Amino acid sequence: MKKLNSKFLFIFICALTFCKSADRENSNKLSYVIEYSKLNSDEWKCFKGEDDFLCIPSDWKAIETDEFNFLAVIDSSVQDNFFVLIIHDTVSISMNLNQYLSEVYNQLKGDSSEVFSEYRLDGLYYEHSTHYYAEYYTWIDSVQYCTISMYTKRDENIFDFTMKFPSQFKVNMYEKFQGIIYNYKYKKSYLFDEKERIVEIKSLKF
Repeated sequence: MKKLNSKFLFIFICALTFCKSADRENSNKLSYVIEYSKLNSDEWKCFKGEDDFLCIPSDWKAIETDEFNFLAVIDSSVQDNFFVLIIHDTVSISMNLNQYLSEVYNQLKGDSSEVFSEYRLDGLYYEHSTHYYAEYYTWIDSVQYCTISMYTKRDENIFDFTMKFPSQFKVNMYEKFQGIIYNYKYKKSYLFDEKERIVEIKSLKF
């Protein structure tokens, strides 16, 4: 993984458009309990950067890039399915986390390459921190896609974890997404603290 990058990369984020949930009942029952897990070395592979440590499923392909902190293709036989981590310096982009969320939404709404249908945004209020979980729903031709994202802030950096895939794989992909973000370490400590208990979940609007 590359060092923290202050370059503002909404051009790439614009390409992320996303899934109307084929299973709305399951979608509404997401768990936000932070749980670290011992990852099976046969099923996961890990990458150590200068400041962070990230693991992905072993069958995903990591892509060398100077533009993102981490990029992986989930399945090369499927169009537009990937995982990406982007870390933004709030000073360089002149935005706080709430402004960043609004900008991402506006970019997605304005993207003409896919048909944007709807979204979900949850504010996750823990004892000592706040995170935001989002789902974006779109169509490419006749295929429905789902993009899920977790956003949070540490020090002066915004962390944007995003995964995109055909919507029929939602349940399985969400479990892998949790495995990635809850085992992610920044400066030798977990970015999401397992000791924190969630206090409130709010459904939000942009």
